[in-house]
Amino acid sequence: MLPMYMKRLIDGRSSLATSTMISQLSMLLFLFVLKLKMADAVFGNFLVSLGIASIVGAVASLRSEVLITQVDRCVNARTLFWPVFIAVAVVIFAWAISPLISWLFSIDIPVYTTVLAFGLSLQSICQFVLIQETQFFRLLLLRAAQAAILIATSLALLADLTFAWSIWGFAIAIIGPFAIWSVFWLASKRGLAVSNFAFEPSQLRRSAILSLTLLVNTAAVNIPIILCVATQNASYAADFGFLMKIFGAPSTLANAMFGQLFMADNIRRDISIPGEAQSVRRAMHKTSVRAIGFVSMISMGTILGVFLLVYFLPSFLTHPILASTIAIAIIAQAGFSPVSAIGDIAKLENPFLLFYLVRVIVLYGLLSTAMDIDFSVRFAAINLVVYLGFWLYADRRLGKVSNAPRH
Repeated sequence: MLPMYMKRLIDGRSSLATSTMISQLSMLLFLFVLKLKMADAVFGNFLVSLGIASIVGAVASLRSEVLITQVDRCVNARTLFWPVFIAVAVVIFAWAISPLISWLFSIDIPVYTTVLAFGLSLQSICQFVLIQETQFFRLLLLRAAQAAILIATSLALLADLTFAWSIWGFAIAIIGPFAIWSVFWLASKRGLAVSNFAFEPSQLRRSAILSLTLLVNTAAVNIPIILCVATQNASYAADFGFLMKIFGAPSTLANAMFGQLFMADNIRRDISIPGEAQSVRRAMHKTSVRAIGFVSMISMGTILGVFLLVYFLPSFLTHPILASTIAIAIIAQAGFSPVSAIGDIAKLENPFLLFYLVRVIVLYGLLSTAMDIDFSVRFAAINLVVYLGFWLYADRRLGKVSNAPRH
């Protein structure tokens, strides 16, 4: 018999947090070993490739899984089939134009970047389906399989596995488990319901706006690392990128623990009804407070851990002070990111897209310009201002609906 706390970790919604924790820890282990074994320039270039893959992978499905679920009011075979089909097409297109992107931005885009982009998109689609079907334990098993491959790759890397083979091991970990699950899940549904794939023009416009919003938002998350590699020395960029991944892990965990459930619980609500809007608003407040508290506690402990790491491995990080400013930026992000689905739920796609565009412009402008202010300090200040603005705007819009007179 398992103890009660162990049952909670592997059963029901709690396993969603457990699965994300396993995934993040195994990912950080791989990045730790990669930074330990590779030169700073090589590690920084890999982070740039991973950032580009994240940007392409985030938008590859065109958010069609969300749109199909809202139209059908259920999860069926086409909820997974069509988004994966679209993701393949988008990733192929991204690969076709990668030479142009390399020429325009003077960056190298290795082949594995497009492979990782598809893997990250597939992972996102499958996670959405699993959460909507409340198959949290299966998601936990898939994440455990990913972690096992990542751990094996990390151990092989410590035993002098080459950089190229370690990256392909990383790609297999991202793609393999979810690809296998997808095949079996689709087979269990038997029919693909292809003939029913039709949306109203307004719904297609929503899909386009949601996709563009996600693209811009994901770009904003990865732009700091990409620009840091482009504008700072290799040692600073490698430390900044690694610490961003460390401090970003609890934020990702908070998104899974609170954000994914916030979306799952509220995505079918009719936000035009005052009572429903009030419920979503309360849920948004509760989710933000929990996420900030959770990420703040872990971030404080992580700062201490970073300085202990430098004490025992002084050559591993040469800029440990970056931990404090990055922590501020991530805590600010944690207040809004778990409830960012409010744009989808409340059908506020256009205003939020404008906010995201402004954020990208401000980030790119202030981080790419040579200033006397430290790069990480600029990043923290931008995150504080922009995310607070996002949250206050969403709360104000929901408050207007909540306070509207009932008819």
